[in-house]
Amino acid sequence: MAATGVQQKHVGGVGSGDVGDGFVYDLEHMRHSPEDIVFCLDVDSEAEGDMKSSGSKNAQVSTRLSAIKQAVILFMYSKLDIDRRHRFAIATLADRASWHLRPFTSDVDYVVRAMRDISATRCYDRCDLYSLFRLVYDERQHSMNAGHYLRLILIYCRSAVVPDMEGSWSRGSRHFMCDAIYLHDKPKPNNRPQQVFDALVEKIELVSNSDTAYIFESSNGLPRTLFKHMCLLLTHPLQRCVQEDLDTPRDLAKWDPTKGYCNSGAGSSGRVVVTNLGGGGNGRGGTSDGGAAPGNGIGGATHAGHGMVVVLGPSRTQQGADDDSSPGYGHGAATT
Repeated sequence: MAATGVQQKHVGGVGSGDVGDGFVYDLEHMRHSPEDIVFCLDVDSEAEGDMKSSGSKNAQVSTRLSAIKQAVILFMYSKLDIDRRHRFAIATLADRASWHLRPFTSDVDYVVRAMRDISATRCYDRCDLYSLFRLVYDERQHSMNAGHYLRLILIYCRSAVVPDMEGSWSRGSRHFMCDAIYLHDKPKPNNRPQQVFDALVEKIELVSNSDTAYIFESSNGLPRTLFKHMCLLLTHPLQRCVQEDLDTPRDLAKWDPTKGYCNSGAGSSGRVVVTNLGGGGNGRGGTSDGGAAPGNGIGGATHAGHGMVVVLGPSRTQQGADDDSSPGYGHGAATT
């Protein structure tokens, strides 16, 4: 019996090397709706924080906002190479969210010109995500009428301002997908990136209409980490795995052709154990900064010291000796 979505055609005269039962099966193309994607850029002054092109002292320095704009441009061109019907809009997040470019457009040059006007010069002591979610929510009917799938990509840069929601949001009101990238400073007495990250996870999981929402974070100040995360967000929300199963990109320098990434004979539970000889690392549910912070979560990337992530299940063991060498797996697989 032919499966759903499969056409069965008899070709007759089955010979050596042909299909065993004399039939050829043609799998019909599975089509997903093109996306309407809203990029929300944080315009707090922390978005002007420095980012280095590499870990060396003489590395070229840019700002977070500049790197974010470049990553958005790369994303748009790459997304349109996949499907020319994708469309984009821009919002900004101060204490509240507001539109910067609307309606949705596939004209990348038009979006690039609009982003040139975005700057981050003020410091905001609060952030209302309800205003952002409501902004995007109000666009859902227009996207549905056009046959497009609505997604929000939030890029947040504040290390001390925990986002809140002034309005109430019903858990049944999930009408769009929300992904996030959180760029933050390392923990200090005057900031609280862990609480900020926890709040982002809670709010995004409340509004996202799918369990495949991706939430990445990084404190290493390297643009390449931002670009890695943005590349992972190219995947269509309806075609990608949940973040707990994400194990890319892998570090090819550590690949052993005879052993792969696996050195242990653990079972198949998929549980993740994180140890970090230099300090913390929490993953989805915890930022991964290292230093003095204890590692008490599961599946986070490890930064400081000799970090080790041990995955029990489809097992992989990785050990790194610097800030950008040890990928994390499982919850919050932020490979930084």
